[in-house]
Amino acid sequence: MTHLGTFPTPHSYVDVYFDDNLDGGSFTLDGRNKRPEIAIGPGSRSYDCLGYFLHEVMEMLMCLSGERYKSDARTGGSDDQLFVFDHVGFTRMVCCAAILLDQVLPKLQKARSKCRKSR
Repeated sequence: MTHLGTFPTPHSYVDVYFDDNLDGGSFTLDGRNKRPEIAIGPGSRSYDCLGYFLHEVMEMLMCLSGERYKSDARTGGSDDQLFVFDHVGFTRMVCCAAILLDQVLPKLQKARSKCRKSR
């Protein structure tokens, strides 16, 4: 796993990792970590990797801004998340995600390219 950097968000800093063994992405905020963590796998296509990152960033922003809730769904796991926000909140999160994407994307692309060459 490669640490791509520590990046600011409106709520805290986030550590972003590239994990060439990960199929998808993950967002962790479990109280043991000093900061939230996002890990991204390479995916089979470059837009998979980008999609994983956007998914995890949006989930993190919704969680940190208090707009992610556990629903009473019976599915368990991560599928029982409910996100509640208005258009202003959505706009704010998209702007924050764009700022993070601008900072992380070059490093993510470089890590993915290096991973693909080593396979």
